[in-house]
Formats: sequence, C-alpha cells, structure tokens
Amino acid sequence: MAIVRLRSTPTSVITIPPATPPAAAPGATEVAAGPATVPSSAPQSDYVILSLVLVVAAWLASWWLNSRFWDKGTLDSRTLVQGVSIFALFYVAAQAVERLLEPFSALLLTVGDKEKARDQALAEYQQAKTKDKGDAAAGKQADLERTRANRRVVFWGLATVVGLFASAVLKLYFLRTLGVSDSPRWAEILVTGLVIGAGTKPLHDLISRIEKAKENAADPAEVSGS
Repeated sequence: MAIVRLRSTPTSVITIPPATPPAAAPGATEVAAGPATVPSSAPQSDYVILSLVLVVAAWLASWWLNSRFWDKGTLDSRTLVQGVSIFALFYVAAQAVERLLEPFSALLLTVGDKEKARDQALAEYQQAKTKDKGDAAAGKQADLERTRANRRVVFWGLATVVGLFASAVLKLYFLRTLGVSDSPRWAEILVTGLVIGAGTKPLHDLISRIEKAKENAADPAEVSGS
C-alpha cells in the first residue's frame, strides 16, 4: 500500500538467550545458549484505525463531490476508450500518486534513528553476549519493525485517499473499464481508489493478467496457450 515504495536497509537477525539460561561456572561470561529470531511486529492499532478513518472519510467526500459537481451524469452516458489505453490511465494515476507522496517518506515516521539504535544495541550484544544486552537488542529490533509497519499502513491510507479523489475528479472508474456497467458510483470510486492506492506494481500485474485473459479469449481454443 499500497503504497509508496520505500527503501529499507536489510534487517539484521538478532539472536537472544533463552528465558532461562543454563547456570554458568563461577567467573564465566554469560552467553546465549540458544538462538531465537525476533518476529516482525504488527502495526499499532492507532495507526490502523486512523488510516481507515481517513480512507472512509475521503471515500464519502469524494463520492459526494463527484456526484454533486464533477460527474453529474450516469456512468452509462460516458464513452470510454477501448483496449489497453484505458488501463494506462490507471497506471499513470498510480505512478503520479507514488511520486506525489515520495517527498513525505522522509518526514513521516522515519526509521533512521531507530536503525542506528538497533545497530548499536546489536553491536553491544555481540560483544558482551549477555542476556540483558540480547533483550535490549531484541527490543530495538521490534521497535524498528513496528515503526516500519506503521509507515506502510499510513502511506497506504494516504495513497488511497489521493486515489479516491483522483477517481472522482478524473472520472476514472475501474469496474466500468472491466465491463461492469451497472456498478453504483460509490463502488466505482471505492474500488478505483483502492486500486490506485495499491501502487504501480500490483496494478501492473493485474493489468497484465487482464490483457492476457483477453488475448486467450480472442484466440481459438485449439491454439490458445492456456
């Protein structure tokens, strides 16, 4: 989410000692007796709820503005371009949304400081090999993963909001393009906003499958490759 493609540094795998390490001989250094991989953290519920509220509010607002000002006619009265060229409009819209939100990636929920803190904690653990250092490194890694997950949710929400208004203003209706001529306007704007907000790669893959299905349908069954 979606979403703006963000560059992230490779995640280090942190090993920490078990909850109950074996007893060590007097004077020996405490070490990890067994490795454990730190799991990825899910996004915080506050960010999920905020993103969903923004998307729903933008959907209702864009739907009302579309029917009230931007496209007062019915969907059946519009003439759409046939073929792949109409799909190119959705791809361009998704690309524009990505470029529009890209400058904000350096401002919202940055992870640079958290990556440095994780690396520092990991270095201290690798040097000392003690349980408290392992727990500290694992905590920093979990905090970093949680922030990354929050970023993905927030940028999915922002991209979808922009996609909803792009659909309403530019009269881009994805379901209509697929041949669903009787879909209600609210559904058209919602689906199109979600498609545009998902980003260029999922949209490119979807368009490729649609075009391949059209080609297979046009070819005789005896020579079709599928």
